[in-house]
Amino acid sequence: MSQLKTTMVIPTYWGRNSKTKIRADDLTYDHPTPLDQEGTLLRCLQSISHLKDQDFLLVVLACATAPDIAEAVETKVQKIISQAGLNIETMVFSRTGLRKMNREIKVQAGSDFSDLLTLNGYSPVRNMCLFAGHVVESEITVFIDDDEVFEDPHFILKAREHIGKKVKGERVLALAGY
Repeated sequence: MSQLKTTMVIPTYWGRNSKTKIRADDLTYDHPTPLDQEGTLLRCLQSISHLKDQDFLLVVLACATAPDIAEAVETKVQKIISQAGLNIETMVFSRTGLRKMNREIKVQAGSDFSDLLTLNGYSPVRNMCLFAGHVVESEITVFIDDDEVFEDPHFILKAREHIGKKVKGERVLALAGY
């Protein structure tokens, strides 16, 4: 059996500079990283080097707490990815790409799904993680938060291990938990 096409998706949440006052209309997340700080994304990305199986596409969702900092967030995330020195195909998906995608979907499907396809809030971001895997035609989509660190070199193998197989008479289509 050939290996299932896999995409790893890492959402990363960014807010205004630490000395800038949060605005009433900013999105609320538990702990977005201020743009003037390093955060945990680089450490997470660098830990990918511990994985024996690096045959997957990496998609990083750059989530901004406000539209006016979205471009700066995208630039920051791109910089961090280049610092990580990954040897795997990596894509960044942000508000810029989302706007383009929503316009294309509206043209192709004749419907506006922009309320469903958004990077505003935890649930929509999780949906975008699933959608990212779907768009690139992956058979397996692995979500990892940007504050995780890979220590188990067989993490990807373990994530793929039971997908599509029958366990206790039921076909495994999803797994949860690290």
